[in-house]
Amino acid sequence: MTTNVQNWVQLAHAAKELLASGVPRGSGLRRETEVATTLGTTRATVRNALAAVTVVDHILRQDAKRGSLLMTLPIDIVRAYDRWQRRDPTSANEALELAALHKLSVRGFVAAEHESRNTVAVAPRAEDVLASLEQAGGFQFETTPAEALEQGMRRLGVPPFPLDLLSIVRKLDRYDAMCGLTARAVIDAQKVANWRRYRSLIGRPFVDDADLNALLVRVENVEAKDDAGSPVLGIMEIADHPVIEQHRRQAKTRYLKAAAASAIYPGVVILMPSQAARDEMLAAIPPLPYDRLGIEATSGKGTSKRRKRGPVLHPGRGQGAVVITCPQTALEDLVWQGAELRRQQDEAGKRQK
Repeated sequence: MTTNVQNWVQLAHAAKELLASGVPRGSGLRRETEVATTLGTTRATVRNALAAVTVVDHILRQDAKRGSLLMTLPIDIVRAYDRWQRRDPTSANEALELAALHKLSVRGFVAAEHESRNTVAVAPRAEDVLASLEQAGGFQFETTPAEALEQGMRRLGVPPFPLDLLSIVRKLDRYDAMCGLTARAVIDAQKVANWRRYRSLIGRPFVDDADLNALLVRVENVEAKDDAGSPVLGIMEIADHPVIEQHRRQAKTRYLKAAAASAIYPGVVILMPSQAARDEMLAAIPPLPYDRLGIEATSGKGTSKRRKRGPVLHPGRGQGAVVITCPQTALEDLVWQGAELRRQQDEAGKRQK
């Protein structure tokens, strides 16, 4: 007997009846094996069917419609649904409806459940952080990437540019997902065109004509393939965790993923949920061997364990930069003269009080 859609429920009920009758006798393992032989299948198949029926019986008590629907679907979907709905019932139920309409195959359902295990709900902080950086700059064109970050961006062909030219998008591909990215900052072609028209209003620009032309060429080249814009920053938004040390334990894995993303992004921002989480991650990453990487070390690197390490790291020659930051320190970590802008911001706040 096999466990297709038509008979796995019957198989489970037949096995339950045999086991409940006490025939055959002996240990649980022996009884399951003999029941499987009697029913013409394997012990593993019997156990899977029994487990699936237990799931369905539980769901039936909560939602008769959903439980009845599960009994019409393959056993692999039932088992995957059970795992999925414990973590994310909304997504599991949406997938279940698609499966019932034959719009999601068994393989697709199981793959979606497996992929959901790697998806961590994070607060979408990137938009708020970018808005705060632009606001802190006074004139929206007065901020450019920090000098250390600029090194990595120039290596991949991106000149200094005002942060106001960026837009946050969440259109990602499979490589982005593999690297743990949750968003990216792109150079918006429309913003570049608008800035070029009225930059004369603010006097001497931070971006000269050569750099501006380079930006426009970059945007035009990418726009033909990707309507989201020219990506310059990959962003990895990290979820908060009640155990702060967890950020230290996961630091190396996160950095290695960011380093992989820096092969295609001029800058990769690991956006930690708090300053404490940021400090935990920075403390867990050993000093990079810049002499072996063939690049110039950042000024904040330091070799002493007691010396605070800078937030910008360079994975290697021909790669972008990795910046470990958080909403509280993003201005200093990402913006040229960010510390001075922060001081001005604090003084303005005191005057208002």
